[in-house]
Amino acid sequence: MHKESIGRGTLFTWVIIYELGNAILISIGTGAKQDAWLAVLLGMLIGVAVFGWIYGPLYHMFPTEPITSLIRKAVGTRIGWPIGFAYMTYFAYISSRNLRDFGELLISSTYDETPLLPIQVLMMLSLAYLISRGVEVFARTTQIFCSILLLFIFASYILVILSGLLDVSRLLPVLGKGFMPVIHAAFPLTYTFPFGEMIAFLMLLPYVNVVRKTIRTASYGIVLSGLLISLTISMNIAILGVDIVSRATFPTYTAISKVNIAEILQRMDVLVLLSLIISSYFKIGTFYIAAVLAASDLFRITYNKLAVSIGLCILFSSMIIANNFSEHLEEGLIVIPPYFHLPFQAGIPLLLLIILKIRFRHR
Repeated sequence: MHKESIGRGTLFTWVIIYELGNAILISIGTGAKQDAWLAVLLGMLIGVAVFGWIYGPLYHMFPTEPITSLIRKAVGTRIGWPIGFAYMTYFAYISSRNLRDFGELLISSTYDETPLLPIQVLMMLSLAYLISRGVEVFARTTQIFCSILLLFIFASYILVILSGLLDVSRLLPVLGKGFMPVIHAAFPLTYTFPFGEMIAFLMLLPYVNVVRKTIRTASYGIVLSGLLISLTISMNIAILGVDIVSRATFPTYTAISKVNIAEILQRMDVLVLLSLIISSYFKIGTFYIAAVLAASDLFRITYNKLAVSIGLCILFSSMIIANNFSEHLEEGLIVIPPYFHLPFQAGIPLLLLIILKIRFRHR
């Protein structure tokens, strides 16, 4: 069915750069205060469990079928097609939310005199071109840029250590109010964003050229990205304190901007901006590809013919999604996780797995 294919190494880098996305830049898990890093690790463990115990069996039962096709196999076309269409809309909507995040940070940090639309148009033009080249081309591109992104991240860690900004006492006491705040911060918010967003890969795993160890490889990518996000949040709290981190829109940018080594190395926030551009590009693009593949499967239209039209929908949606960035963040952190993320990321896949296990119990 699929002429294009990607290897497990490519899948590994794709998962890392996708999971880091904008999660490494904004405040997640701060409901647990100084234990935010623990909330991220707990959310990661839940994400790995869901990926391995729900997504994994779905993939192994029908390794060449995307989730939109699996739904129709489980409940028939009459019911399955509308659910598949809802997934297509969900992928496009989350892509538009990430696009808005990207544009707002660039405006607030650097391009304060530039309108939002031109920035987002440039991003979508670049993505539309790359995505129209095919899934394999997009996937191989992640191998190059994942290495660059990790280099920027580790360079930021080293600069922060050398600058003497870290105050580890700000991370204490560990579990000062018990484990319940960590649980509340981890679920549903920290699980659903970013670890539950691996649901998009149920559209992409059919392109992996070897079924064996595919789920394990992707799980390693989730774990590594989760550790990096947790370490970054710990660094932000140790530099800024939990109060500033919980209030700041982009705490990583604020923390790195304080680096000053011997009055020579300053304004290292450029590393954060470059990391943002790279990680956001592939986060937006992955949901974009998932939406295009879903539309192609549902409407039986060639993949390449849908890239531009879906891209225009994502761009338009990102502009009307909220009146301002505060409203955008409130919607993304309060409304979306329980009412959209949980059903699409865990509820429907779990029901789908149960139905397919019953209908195809010998597979």
